[in-house]
Amino acid sequence: MKYFSSSQFRTAYALLSEKVQYIIHADDTREKMLSAITASGVTDEKKKEDLSYLFDTVLYALVTEEEAITEVKSILSATDNAAKQVVDNVHGVLFKDIAEDLHKVHGLMPKEALAFSETPPQESAKETQSSGVSPEKSSSVVGDTAFVAYLKDPAVQARFQKLPPSIQKVVLSKELGDVFRSIVTTFSLSQKQKDVLGAHAVAVLAGSLTIQLFREKIAKESELPAQTLEKLLGSVEQGMFLPVRSAILKVLEQKG
Repeated sequence: MKYFSSSQFRTAYALLSEKVQYIIHADDTREKMLSAITASGVTDEKKKEDLSYLFDTVLYALVTEEEAITEVKSILSATDNAAKQVVDNVHGVLFKDIAEDLHKVHGLMPKEALAFSETPPQESAKETQSSGVSPEKSSSVVGDTAFVAYLKDPAVQARFQKLPPSIQKVVLSKELGDVFRSIVTTFSLSQKQKDVLGAHAVAVLAGSLTIQLFREKIAKESELPAQTLEKLLGSVEQGMFLPVRSAILKVLEQKG
């Protein structure tokens, strides 16, 4: 069984397409996965749990579907054909429309992101959460005031602190802050609209919110006309999200 650390999952997530990120966050993804596993004849709860973890690694492009067949064979002590059938069942409900996306991302992964352990990492949700910056310490984050003010949510702080220092620097740079202020001015946003945009944009930049969910939240909470909304979202994605994504890819290329 191949196990990966939470930092490896975060590295992978940063490279995933918006379509794949949306599936990861979808409410019915887990249900679909378990249904496909059960439909394959797997009834043992421990094996279901192991297979769920395995297919999560496929969803994050850490493991290919071809590699998953070998893993399923080991988990279930199954034949090649039986293992392939399990993978095919899950493929049909989760991976069919994103297979090409996952293949491309897997090819971009630096070697350290794909290095696996055969024992589960000693990381619990509680430990991961506690490794973030506490609300009381948020003032110690140094950077452009445009975004420091929005790093208040503990979950967003925790994700932000896990980003490489060079990426944190880009997120809190004056250049990105200037882009944010320019967007606020260009679209004549009220203080409330500015706060909504800032909070959700930082969540995307920290990796705790997908662009699709960002779009949905801004559409619902900003109360902007449809035409203005689309122009605003385009400006944010091109001016704020794209530079950070480019910086992440540059870091990974240097490490690879």
